[in-house]
Amino acid sequence: MTGLSRFDFYCRDWISGTRGLSVQARGAYIDLLARMYDLGRPLDNDTKELCRFFGYRDYRQLNPILRELIQAGKIIVTDDGKLTNDRFKKELDAAHQRIENAQKGGKGKAEKRERKLLNRYQRATSGRSQDPSIEEKQSLNPCSPSPSIEKEKKKYAFRGKIIRLTEADFDTWRRNYSHITDLRGWLQKKDDWLAAIPKEKLGNWFQRTSTHLASENEKAARQSVSTDREAEAHAAGHLSSPL
Repeated sequence: MTGLSRFDFYCRDWISGTRGLSVQARGAYIDLLARMYDLGRPLDNDTKELCRFFGYRDYRQLNPILRELIQAGKIIVTDDGKLTNDRFKKELDAAHQRIENAQKGGKGKAEKRERKLLNRYQRATSGRSQDPSIEEKQSLNPCSPSPSIEKEKKKYAFRGKIIRLTEADFDTWRRNYSHITDLRGWLQKKDDWLAAIPKEKLGNWFQRTSTHLASENEKAARQSVSTDREAEAHAAGHLSSPL
């Protein structure tokens, strides 16, 4: 499996999830994650290789940091001795699935659009003894954009394979579920998931998505309150500690 040039990074999750780590462990953690996504696989638990990667001359500089990450559950050592992360494999598979779906969908739509426009051209030119005008050729050429397709794109604020939201619906969801900071990203993941469900089992995608979104928004709101309280308690502890 090939690696990725980018991956989803949620600032709030990172801040709350690494609060208890040392500065060195946090730096090593993001470097390890970036390396995993870049290679598209777990890392070999090779002390010499990891020291070269981090720029350490002595493995004794690296071992305490790795131990801290493993004890905190941020890095997992597999049975075959690899270093991985419980979220890494899931997101990597999802990303590759999105790429595969996009490639299949894009190819299928392009072929369908080309057939449709070609049929229009053939119907328009059938029975004529002379060539159409230059303007007609340009408007009916399969390589030129279809006005109906362009109009369809502008109709929606979000247009996925299943989820299609008008500007009004998208703005309503953005207001009502304000704790979902990346609504488009969330909708894209949900759309990819819904697209894999058989049509006979899909049901009302709008209600299904809205219900799930409300639940995620409530969860994010609770997490935000919890994070704020932790920050206040942490700040209060510093202020009350003796010099």
